[in-house]
Amino acid sequence: MNVSIWLLVGALVGLVNVFSIVRTVTRMRPGAPVVALWAVMGGFMARLALSLLALAVALRHNAAAGLLVFAGIWLARWVCIWSTRNR
Repeated sequence: MNVSIWLLVGALVGLVNVFSIVRTVTRMRPGAPVVALWAVMGGFMARLALSLLALAVALRHNAAAGLLVFAGIWLARWVCIWSTRNR
């Protein structure tokens, strides 16, 4: 497959991860610590599973594809952090 596709897959997984974290944080309420704990744990498991799935599929193709997916995830997270640092 094309190099840019694996990088794009990684970037999309990274964006989904970031928006999942943002959604979890914005939905937390001070009066419901148990609900917040389950939301954080459930979101973490879903994000971990999605990242592992993308990496596993890419690594079954070849090592370079796995590295590109990893780089896409990493770059997407840093771009989101950098773009929101002055808000």
